[in-house]
Amino acid sequence: MPKINKVAHVVIAVSDVARSKVFYRDVLGMELISDRPDDGPSAFLSFGTQHHDIALFQAPPGAKQGEL
Repeated sequence: MPKINKVAHVVIAVSDVARSKVFYRDVLGMELISDRPDDGPSAFLSFGTQHHDIALFQAPPGAKQGEL
C-alpha cells in the first residue's frame, strides 16, 4: 500500500474529535501537531512535510453526514 506523505490543507467536520484524532494518528500514521480539546474542540495533524495537512473540527450538534 502506498504511504501518503502530503495532502493539501483539508478541514473535516467530525462528530467526535477525540475519536477521529485517534484514527488519523494510529491508523494513518499522522503526527498530532495541535490538540485543542477546549477550543471547539479541534485538532491539527500532519504527515510530516508541512505544519498540518488535516484540521478536525467538531461538527455542530445535529449535523447530518455530508452537511454542516
